[in-house]
Amino acid sequence: MGYLHRNYHATKSPGVYTLILQVKEQLSLNIGSLGRVNLAAGQYLYTGSALGPGGLDSRVARHLSKEKRVFWHIDYLTVNQQVNVLALVRAECLNRMECRVNGLLLSRFGAECTVLRFGSSDCSECPGHLLCAEDLKLGVLIKKITGVYLEAGLKPTSNTFSSKDHL
Repeated sequence: MGYLHRNYHATKSPGVYTLILQVKEQLSLNIGSLGRVNLAAGQYLYTGSALGPGGLDSRVARHLSKEKRVFWHIDYLTVNQQVNVLALVRAECLNRMECRVNGLLLSRFGAECTVLRFGSSDCSECPGHLLCAEDLKLGVLIKKITGVYLEAGLKPTSNTFSSKDHL
């Protein structure tokens, strides 16, 4: 799987994931039904699920790709040259766990919902699945997110990515 970082343990299993994104400079974007969205420079967390046939492997590869048809809210960010996926925390599971993980990130982590309904159009529990993260070193951020996954009863793994991993 040459399109993924050498430390990424690929799996076609379904699961939940949290991307750690870096927005390099302030952005103002039109994001589908959400309209105009303004994001300050900084670190963001996006939690989603990959329950389809391609599983986590396919979904992560899509998020790392800069060349794709924009479909989901997150695609508007991941195609943007001012946004990089820095890391990923993920866990295999058969059930939708993104709302549980997102809720724990909001309550335990101190993250804030940045854009209402972003990535959560089909969710009645969450204000949004794009969260503004504390400005922490990447390793500390990954460790905190991993703790949230453990609290949710999941067995997380994590990976970091470089700009060369973004196609």
